Amino acid sequence: GLGTVRWFLLCDGRAGIRFSRAGTPLGPDGRLYADMDAALGAAEEHGIQVIFVLLDFLWLAQGARVNGVQVRGRGATIAGAYKQRALRRRVLRPLLRRYGRSPAILAWDIINEPEWATRGLGGSRGVAVPFLTMRRFIRRAVRLVHRHTGHLATVGLANAAGLPLVRFTGLDFYQVHWYDRW
Repeated sequence: GLGTVRWFLLCDGRAGIRFSRAGTPLGPDGRLYADMDAALGAAEEHGIQVIFVLLDFLWLAQGARVNGVQVRGRGATIAGAYKQRALRRRVLRPLLRRYGRSPAILAWDIINEPEWATRGLGGSRGVAVPFLTMRRFIRRAVRLVHRHTGHLATVGLANAAGLPLVRFTGLDFYQVHWYDRW
């Protein structure tokens, strides 16, 4: 009875993407497309639609090294104009072009719970970007989705208080997560 899955893709920056030493996105890594081909093949075989979550708020969290691999600490790719443009042009655009007509994809979720990485909405100064910077990134990524795919664009919010961040950015639908403790 499962019809749709939400699948985290680039998450916290540890896999799926190549970076320069300075942290500039260079393009997809050697496994991303093979992994996505396999995932979409399985989804089509079982009649499941996928909402791929491109990034997670942990992308912007304090960086660390785990088993020699950098995790998190990719905030400059959202905060800085040059690195953000490189992320969009070298990683997101080729990805969206390649899979833009896949019938197994329902939507692209730009960033999971961006409030936790946005100043004034839950993010702390050291690991968060300004509200308008995050909003511009979301709006530009949504335009890429609409330009290069036939799919929907969304953002998974941590709660309804984050709606001002994504309103009027061109999203096709809103997601607001529910946590029982709230």
